[in-house]
Amino acid sequence: MLRAAEDRAAIARGFDEESYLTALLAGASTLRRMGRLDEARRRARRVWDEAERRVLPRLALESGYWLGTFLIESARIAEAEEILTGAQELASRIGDEARGRHSLEHLASELDFYSGDWRAGIERLLAYAEDASQHAQVELHKLPALWLALAGGEEVAGDVLAQLETASAAADRAGCPRCAAALRLSAADALAHVHRRAQAAESLAEWRRMQPAPQPRDSFVERRVEALLREPVAAELLEAAAREAEELGFGLDALWTDLDLGAALAASDRERAKQVLARVAQTAGERGALTVRELAERRLRALGVRTWRRSPGSGVLTAREQVIAHLIAEGASNPEIAQQLFLSRKTIERHVSNVLRKAGVRNRAELAARVAELEV
Repeated sequence: MLRAAEDRAAIARGFDEESYLTALLAGASTLRRMGRLDEARRRARRVWDEAERRVLPRLALESGYWLGTFLIESARIAEAEEILTGAQELASRIGDEARGRHSLEHLASELDFYSGDWRAGIERLLAYAEDASQHAQVELHKLPALWLALAGGEEVAGDVLAQLETASAAADRAGCPRCAAALRLSAADALAHVHRRAQAAESLAEWRRMQPAPQPRDSFVERRVEALLREPVAAELLEAAAREAEELGFGLDALWTDLDLGAALAASDRERAKQVLARVAQTAGERGALTVRELAERRLRALGVRTWRRSPGSGVLTAREQVIAHLIAEGASNPEIAQQLFLSRKTIERHVSNVLRKAGVRNRAELAARVAELEV
């Protein structure tokens, strides 16, 4: 697949720039599947920048989706929000046509999940799934099942099982072997996180039969599930899986796996568990993965560690959000900001909401008082 994409790019280069960039984007998607996420992200960024510069709106929309996806997987949530906002603004002008299973709404739901209110992200994705194709519904119910398991744990096991059942029914109707195989691994991961070990082991065994040559990302997810199925949980396997995820560039998977590692160490080595969870909380906060940070801090408090922040916000503002924060501090209204930045009012409303949430303030007046502090 990568060779085919490179050949297409070589043929088109110099006389058909849109075809050339489209081939580069196809190569980026393939690089991600090969476990070369950093290269994939850089290539998608190049296509996004060039598509905007050359005014190729459809290609900009497609590359915006993939770049946002790669940034989320790299645990660069704040950057992904910036790309999504630009893509959504473009979609509001030209229409967000369905592109198979690739949707900006899917991406927006994922960012909502990591914003700190994980339930809102799940609800948004499930609302979107109602009108999706059977093929798309496999992913759109598989992902909420995993999110519920990661964020809610055993308390939401019933909801996890319900989402997996819906995803499995959609996979049967779609008749896609690849989606069916991917569902088995994701289901094993979700079931292991809600302590359904027998079901998780069965799902993992089915995935191994269906997928004899796993992709690199699948391999470290497999190790994570294996670790969680041990009794007691195998901390050394979790540590190896987290290290492998980080080396491949999948920073978000590394954070989730380290979160599992901290929980596993709590019974045998409390001091090391505290160190791991504190590192997860700090890294997640810096990268804008607020849901992961809050889960890490909750586990730290369970170990007797006081967690304290200057405010409930993350303080991680994108470049555009910093501009908007200054305009708000100067007294500009949403319509005035939209006119000055050549953006829609709906886009500005989303930006303002993000700025207030990240700053940990209730209104525009409180934000104005904190603008200088946020810059620092």
